[in-house]
Amino acid sequence: VSEPEEPSLTPVEQAQQLFAEGAYAGAEAVLQVLLQEDNSNEQALILYARCLIERDALDDAEQVLNAVKGDEHKHELAAAKAQLTFLRQAAELPEVAMLKSRLAQNPEDDEAVYQLAVQQLARQQYEPALDALLQLFVRNRTYDEGAAHRTLLQVFELLGSAHPLHSSQALHARSQSAGHLCGSFHRRHLCRA
Repeated sequence: VSEPEEPSLTPVEQAQQLFAEGAYAGAEAVLQVLLQEDNSNEQALILYARCLIERDALDDAEQVLNAVKGDEHKHELAAAKAQLTFLRQAAELPEVAMLKSRLAQNPEDDEAVYQLAVQQLARQQYEPALDALLQLFVRNRTYDEGAAHRTLLQVFELLGSAHPLHSSQALHARSQSAGHLCGSFHRRHLCRA
């Protein structure tokens, strides 16, 4: 008795699988062929832009993302744009080693905490970045005119409400470890679904 054949993957599904495995060039190649046939496929455009982001072609990625006009994949579009923003911000900041050195000398250096969090976000190290941003928000809400608050919102837009780091339990535990829970911020902004 032969095994039933698995249904073949669509080109977008194939590219998603390659992307998830870290085979960005392979995903990009599949998407290029697909987009030559249908350059209005929003899901393919967004994933193609993410491939471009992975190889640091940020301007090209931005052009591709700007070509997405519909609302069907607005979360994925917002997430890709947020990642692009973090990468651009990180390029203007001091290196991670320098920021860690500053924090070793002064753990309450708000600027270094924020800048390191942005560097971590650019590298998709979401958990330590969230911890740092929540601690900064609790300690100094007015730092850089609310930069921690704005960045937290961007991170949760990027991650989406289904991500485990966005759950109210995870946020509560993080906020507790930061010293105390800022209830109104937590309820109004972090746990919106």
